[in-house]
Amino acid sequence: MIRWLLLIPFALLIAIGVSGTFFLIASIVDPAMAVLTGDALFVGFWSLVDAVFSAEDPGPIVEDAFLAIGRIMFTLLIFPPLLIAVISEVLGMRSPSGTPWPPRC
Repeated sequence: MIRWLLLIPFALLIAIGVSGTFFLIASIVDPAMAVLTGDALFVGFWSLVDAVFSAEDPGPIVEDAFLAIGRIMFTLLIFPPLLIAVISEVLGMRSPSGTPWPPRC
């Protein structure tokens, strides 16, 4: 039971941190991804600034921007490790014969 409460969430936090570090290193080292990331951030930031300054009430625009950033972060950083953890736990629970797979000593 302690596995479900402490070990799996801790492993997910480590996996999320590692995937974020991987994206950061990949966007710095790989020239194609660096250009893509840099251009996307540059255009996105200035589009947001232009929309905020041209609107009377920038609250909904900023709220939608933070929501979009949260969705992107969930899709790229949190969802893949979470999906792998759920699939591995479901497949590793029990085999049809009733013994855990892989066999534990």
